[in-house]
Amino acid sequence: MAEHLKATVTLSNQKVQSTGEAGSNPPITFDYHPPLGDGEGYTGLEGLLLSLAAAVPLQL
Repeated sequence: MAEHLKATVTLSNQKVQSTGEAGSNPPITFDYHPPLGDGEGYTGLEGLLLSLAAAVPLQL
């Protein structure tokens, strides 16, 4: 039977910073460059690219 995956993303401040968590792994901080964000985490696009880069070798 397939395992169910669960991930949550929670807004961390009054701007656009958020924290993402999945399973028992440590949380990941996402943010954007000033002035929209504080530049204290991965941008959403960086997170997407990292996710794709990590998934590709598993599919080969």
